[in-house]
Amino acid sequence: MIIKGKKIRQCFILYLLMASLPVIATAQLNNFDANSTKARDHSALVRLQQENIEERYLALSDMNNQITMHSFNNALIEQILFLAERERKYQESLAKGELGEGYLSQLIEALGNTKDPRAIPYLLGYLGSGTAVASSLYKIGEPAVAPLIQKLQCEIVGYRSSAAYALGLFLKSERLVRRETREMIKQALIRELDNPRNDDPRKDTEWYEFRAQERANVRLNIAKALGYLAETSDKEVLPIIESLAKEDPYYLDMSKKKDYKGPQMRYLVREEAQEILNQLKEKGIQK
Repeated sequence: MIIKGKKIRQCFILYLLMASLPVIATAQLNNFDANSTKARDHSALVRLQQENIEERYLALSDMNNQITMHSFNNALIEQILFLAERERKYQESLAKGELGEGYLSQLIEALGNTKDPRAIPYLLGYLGSGTAVASSLYKIGEPAVAPLIQKLQCEIVGYRSSAAYALGLFLKSERLVRRETREMIKQALIRELDNPRNDDPRKDTEWYEFRAQERANVRLNIAKALGYLAETSDKEVLPIIESLAKEDPYYLDMSKKKDYKGPQMRYLVREEAQEILNQLKEKGIQK
C-alpha cells in the first residue's frame, strides 16, 4: 500500500510538472519577445541618432515598414520629433539630392506614425508637396482637423488644395471623427468653395493656364470630399456636386494635342463631379 501510494504521488507530481510546462514556455517566450522588442527599439534609436543621414533614412524606412507590428515607443517618438525640428532649422535633406528626398519622405511618414499631435506643425510645413503629408496628418487623427481648416483658408492656393484633400480623408468613414467634427469640415469646405479666390481667374491674368489649374484643383478636391459626405446620404452636398458637374468653367484645350481623339475640351472638375454622381447612383443614393 505504501509503495502504491508513492507511485500515485509521483504520478501526480509528474502530471503537475507536465501541466506547468506550457505556462513556463509561454512566460519564457513572452520574456524573449519583450527583450527582443527592447533590443530592436534600442537599435533603432541608436541608428536615428547617427550623423550619417543615410543611416537615419534606412532606420526610418525599417521602422515605417514594421509599424503595423511594432508601434514607436516614447524614446523613438521624441527622437523623430527632434529630427523634424532639425530638418526644419537646417533643411539638410536639400543638399543630399535623391537620398535627401527619400529621407524627408520617410521622416514625413514617421511623423504620422508617431500619432503624436506635436508632429502636426512639422507636417503642415510640408503641406502642398504631395499626398503623403495628408496621409500622415490623417493618421494623427482629429487633432489635425482644426489646423487643416486654417490651411484651407490660406492665401496660398497650394495649401488650400492640399488641405481640402486631407480633410476629405477624414470624411471617408462616419467612424473616423465625431459628427460635430464632420459638420465643421463640411461647412468649411462649402465656404471655401464659395470663396471667389477659388473661381477661375480672368483670361488676361499672367500665367492664366497655371493659375486656373491651381484653383480648379481646389474645387476638385472639395468635390471629392463632399462626395464622401454624399455617400452618407447628406442631402445638403448633393446640389453642390450637381452644380459642379454642370457648370464648373475650367477646361483643358486638347485641340492641339497630337494623336488625341477625345473631346476637344476636357472639363476636369465637371468630370470628377459627374463620376461622383455616377458612383452615388450605382449605390442607390442618387437617382
